Amino acid sequence: MNGSKITIALALAALAGAQAQVPDSVAVKVDSLNSGLLRTEAIVGALSKLKVSGFAQFQYVYSTDTNISSSTTGGSSQSYSQKQGAWSLRRARLKFDYNAGNGSELVWQPDFIESKFQTKDAYFQYTEQWQKAGWVRGGIQDIPFGFEIGNSSAGMENIERSRYENKTVFNGEKGLGLVAGYTSSAFPLNAKIGWLNGQNQQSVLTDWSATQDPRNFVGRLGFATAAPDLGLAASGGVSYYFDEKILTDNTNGGSIREFRNDSFVTVTGRFRQDLNTGILGVDLQGNYAIPHVLGLKLLGEYYQGKIVGNSGSLNIYTGAAPGTILTTGGSGYNAIPDIRNTLGFYVSGIVNPVALLPQLQLVYRFDYFDPNTDVSGNGIVKAKGFSATDIAYTTNTIGVNWLVNGNLKVSLFYDFVNNETTNDPALDGWANGVAKTGLYTAKSDLSKNIDDDALTLRAQVMF
Repeated sequence: MNGSKITIALALAALAGAQAQVPDSVAVKVDSLNSGLLRTEAIVGALSKLKVSGFAQFQYVYSTDTNISSSTTGGSSQSYSQKQGAWSLRRARLKFDYNAGNGSELVWQPDFIESKFQTKDAYFQYTEQWQKAGWVRGGIQDIPFGFEIGNSSAGMENIERSRYENKTVFNGEKGLGLVAGYTSSAFPLNAKIGWLNGQNQQSVLTDWSATQDPRNFVGRLGFATAAPDLGLAASGGVSYYFDEKILTDNTNGGSIREFRNDSFVTVTGRFRQDLNTGILGVDLQGNYAIPHVLGLKLLGEYYQGKIVGNSGSLNIYTGAAPGTILTTGGSGYNAIPDIRNTLGFYVSGIVNPVALLPQLQLVYRFDYFDPNTDVSGNGIVKAKGFSATDIAYTTNTIGVNWLVNGNLKVSLFYDFVNNETTNDPALDGWANGVAKTGLYTAKSDLSKNIDDDALTLRAQVMF
């Protein structure tokens, strides 16, 4: 071996020895960087399972009644403040959805408005991992009834839900309990069934606890089908709501109020009686699309059944304990159940003129609600136990949605509200021939159609 080869060999050996003798501090830094990278990947992986969304609705509502009409006699499906015109924050919600990817999911949706803070959704869900067709959900969630209850407030074409939904046991759309669902892969069928505490626990008792052993069962059997080549799609379902409460208020001798002959009378001696609410619903939705021309959507829903209200309210009787004083509208009252047969339906059409005005939606809805089908018109007499609670309402709504971009929607809607009338002097704004004064006259004159139309301008931002 010549000298140059020996020199090169010695240099390579020295370099190899130097690499083998890397200081421990350098190795520690490399390991630390690797560990930090792994922790970052774990955090990013966890955050990728969390989805945050939300929306806010800011609106101005103008009532056409110069005497300031109120929702106490029915009014629109919305609840307006007693002002002719007012700004309000209708809804402001955040939704946190954590999906672990193994079938487990956790959802929380708080609602922030100017008057209160409340939780709209708080539930866990497990989806079976074999076919991913069945799931079970526990917590505060949508009542599994009909179509519009589970339809997102941010995604609705109509500015509000129907009067039946707003004025009866479905008000608020939520219940607390257990719901299971299944969507068939072999047939265009789906089903939901729930076991809940009963609706209106939150609004009446200020919490979600049940006053009695939960006996609220509700479910829907639905279908969904489509013919893409024809631009057609249809869905619908049949729902049933059953709620049983036991009369536990004996303050007034176990009283209930019910329809007998032509009167709404108080019957005593019914302490511990079962009080059942039962509502049948049918819903149907259809879509027809002509490519590059227009999209047409039709919605319809029908409700009918018996509601056990509470002292003149259509909200469900809660089964309050004896002597309990419930509060509504700032006043207290004993829990006395009212039993009424009810009926309601709506038909709505939405047109999307794709070619001419792609960002506009034209909306129309006909809405009918009869809170007491056992009486009508001049049969609604105060001396026979009836009140404004028994008045039927018809609402024609026209509106336009401007989809400014993917996040902003501006809506302008007008409600034409018409009420059933009665010639009973006790319900026409007069008493013993003496005119009632102040705002009371305008709100209570049921001998004619009350001027309670409303114009709503709303802006919605969502992300």
